[in-house]
Amino acid sequence: MSNNSFNPFSNSNTLFTLKISLCYYIFLEFLRNVDGTRNLRDRF
Repeated sequence: MSNNSFNPFSNSNTLFTLKISLCYYIFLEFLRNVDGTRNLRDRF
């Protein structure tokens, strides 16, 4: 393992933020899909 693979002062900080926003987006999509299936189940 090289040392610069985990360097908080390098470009990995923006990569980390990108990963967080991506996970947040996926989480929101998941919640929306769960809501949709729940509404579908209530309808039928």
